[in-house]
Amino acid sequence: MKNRLIILAAVSALLYLPSLFGGFMWDDEDIITGDYVIQNVSNAGAVLGPGYWKRSFPGAESRYRPARSLLLMAEWKALGRNPAGYHGVNLALNIGAVCMAFWLSFLLLKDRDKAFVSALVFALHPVHVESVAWIKNMTDLLLFIFCGASAAAFLKWAGEGGKKLLAAAFLFFGLALFSKESAVVLPLLLAGWLAAQGRPWKEALRKTAPMLALSGLFLFFVVFFLRRGPQLPAFDLKAVLLAAMQYLRLVFLPFGLNADRSLVTAVDAAGPLLFAALVLYYFRERRREGFFALFWIVVCLLPFLDLRFTTGRPIAEQRLYMAVLGAGFMAGGFYTPSLARKAALGAVCAVFAGLSILRVFDWVEPVRLWEKTVKASPLSWRA
Repeated sequence: MKNRLIILAAVSALLYLPSLFGGFMWDDEDIITGDYVIQNVSNAGAVLGPGYWKRSFPGAESRYRPARSLLLMAEWKALGRNPAGYHGVNLALNIGAVCMAFWLSFLLLKDRDKAFVSALVFALHPVHVESVAWIKNMTDLLLFIFCGASAAAFLKWAGEGGKKLLAAAFLFFGLALFSKESAVVLPLLLAGWLAAQGRPWKEALRKTAPMLALSGLFLFFVVFFLRRGPQLPAFDLKAVLLAAMQYLRLVFLPFGLNADRSLVTAVDAAGPLLFAALVLYYFRERRREGFFALFWIVVCLLPFLDLRFTTGRPIAEQRLYMAVLGAGFMAGGFYTPSLARKAALGAVCAVFAGLSILRVFDWVEPVRLWEKTVKASPLSWRA
């Protein structure tokens, strides 16, 4: 177990080492160097209250992410305007998330080799670059770590009981909610996990009911109480379906990465087709862990499909950080020590690593990043 964790940590560190030479990019200039609030630790209380997020936060509306703001305060105090230190923190957080992915995979797959494969695919997946190499997206890293810690405590409580374990699950869940709003899906993931282990859905939902209630209250607070505009725009079912197509394609075929992509292309139809094929396969083989892996992906995507809540960027790769563990679960489930499957795994890992390294270098150099973005999305006003 220890040796596998060391390998995963080393792979993650080497993959994102070039990011240390990057600077403050895009929203970093508003959220870090341009926000006077996070530049003074005496403002810690302000970022916990709703007023800052309704009136002063320089980013998009309906956000409540005090965990990031508090961490940025500490980083600003220690590092000032030195971006290398901020990138180093993101790199360390990503290593922690990869180790957490290994632990969660082991809990699901009950096999160390399969769990290692799952975490390795997660670590190398190219869509993670936007979360790790872009400083402000530490929210996705914090979200994953706290959700993972909450899940580990909850699942242990579900099997053994104990008030301390349940309290720890709620504590880490609260920290996940303070990191990013999409943590509201964690209770659904936990209910699905219990069902995948053979528990009846009624029992699974009953055990997760208090966390589901907390998710509902938090979602109401973020969407309606923090909203700056008078009302939500109209629901757009077509946009939801197109966004789902592209997100699913990026999970399975993570090429053509772009900082400001168009909503959908014909190639993105491969995402739903692959998803449907996997549903049929797992149904035929009656593999619960496979169904749960697909369930994990879908549930993790739910907060990002309704474009009323993601108006800044309809499709953003960092939003897939947590969802990609579902692909890792599937890779681990398919793994056997046969030569053919080892070769297939090696090929996938080599391709993922190559695409990730190339993309890390894009994020290190702003001109290179935006030149590629313009070529990929010539109609993008931002690019």
